[in-house]
Amino acid sequence: MTHAFLLHLHSPEPRPFAPTLAARRALASIVLDVGDSWGILGFRASGSNLRILAACGRPDAGRLAQATAVALRRTLGLPRLGRTRLEAVSDGLPDRLRSILADPGDRDPFHDASALPDLVGLRVLGDGARARAGTLAPGIGRDAWLALLGVPDLQPSDDPAFLADGAAAAVGLPDLASNLPRAVAARRAVVAIAWPRLGLPEVADLLAVTRRAAHNYRSDGAHPALVEAVRLQAGLRVALFR
Repeated sequence: MTHAFLLHLHSPEPRPFAPTLAARRALASIVLDVGDSWGILGFRASGSNLRILAACGRPDAGRLAQATAVALRRTLGLPRLGRTRLEAVSDGLPDRLRSILADPGDRDPFHDASALPDLVGLRVLGDGARARAGTLAPGIGRDAWLALLGVPDLQPSDDPAFLADGAAAAVGLPDLASNLPRAVAARRAVVAIAWPRLGLPEVADLLAVTRRAAHNYRSDGAHPALVEAVRLQAGLRVALFR
C-alpha cells in the first residue's frame, strides 16, 4: 500500500496565492522544487487554496507543508498561511490525483499553477512528479490528461507566434529576458525549433537577442525534452486560440 498525503494549504486572507501569470509560474517552480524531496505527485493552486498530493508518510508531509509555506512566503510575499490540513490517502490514488488537477474554473488557461503541464510533457520542471505519477497512479491515459487540460487533442507546433511564451512556460518563467540557466536553455530550444523555418535574423528578433547570441545558441544545441515541451506549449496555444 502506498503511503500518500493530500496537503491543504490556505491563506487566511482572501488574497489569491498566484494572481498573475508570473506568480503562477513562480509558484509551480517553488512547489515542484521543494516537493521533489518528499515525493510530490501533483498540485494545484486555486484562489487562496493550494493542494499538494505527495507519496510520503505523515512526518514528511508535515515537513513538506512547512518548507513549501516558507518558500512561498519568501518568494511571493504571501502572508503567514493558515494551519495546513493533512489528509491521508490510502487508496484511489489515481482518482485523487485527477481530482486535484481538475480545473476549478479560475483564470489559469495554461494550467501554470498546477502539475498538469509536467504530467503531460509541457514543462520540464516536474520530471520526478511525472515518473512517480506513472508508477503510483497508473491507468490515467493521454485522453484523460487532455480532458483535464481542456483540449481534445494536443499536437506539437512550430508556430513562431507562440514559441517565446511557450518556452518560458516550459521552464516556469514569466519570460525569457533573464540570464538564468533555465531561460538560456529555453532560448536554445526556441532557436533549435525556429531556425530552419525563420533563419537567423528573424530568430534573433523573436528572442530580442543579437544575431551572434542566436548563432551561439544554435551552436550550443538544445535538450530534446525541452524542445518537445516548447513545441507542445506552442501546440496548446494553437489549440486554445486558433
